[in-house]
Amino acid sequence: MATGVDAKLLKSTKFPPEFNQKVDMQKVNIQVMKKWIASTVTTILGNEDDVVIELIFNLIEGGRFPDIKSLQIQLTGFLDKDTATFCKDLWKLLLSAQSSPQGVPKELLEAKKQELLQEKLIKLLKRLDRGAKNSSAATVAEVGEEVEGEATLGVDVVMIVIEVASVAAVVGLALHPAIVTVVEIGEIEGTAEAFVGV
Repeated sequence: MATGVDAKLLKSTKFPPEFNQKVDMQKVNIQVMKKWIASTVTTILGNEDDVVIELIFNLIEGGRFPDIKSLQIQLTGFLDKDTATFCKDLWKLLLSAQSSPQGVPKELLEAKKQELLQEKLIKLLKRLDRGAKNSSAATVAEVGEEVEGEATLGVDVVMIVIEVASVAAVVGLALHPAIVTVVEIGEIEGTAEAFVGV
């Protein structure tokens, strides 16, 4: 229920065009979105504020089609200058989620995929380090074979692969062709960012 002040703010505030699109919360995996909301609000505020987080949960779960404009007005006192950015990001994710068969935003799926790939490469780097101590070239080949199966690599992942190659070069181990390709492309383009098109 909007107060008179809220109603005036709704009329006078300029909202992004995305806010004119409706989100059907029945098509959204709310548990995934709750994790994102809690994490993002905690980052913005610098601490975990259950009151603000629960308020947001209640506002987006209050009806089948939440009102993002009203939500932004109600959150302004809590998130201050970060309110508009938070609401825009939230709404884009909700719009993406309702279009997804699993109800999960493709952006969060991609971020999770990159996170898992990074974890995998970090484990492989540790294996490479253990292999270097044992002078085992097989470990480098295993790293290369596992990297070769990945279609896309983020900047951080490319940097890890380049670090793997650097460690291997220092200890004189043979590199798998997949690692050599990543390193050569990174060196040709000058940076890992150029390799992944950032």
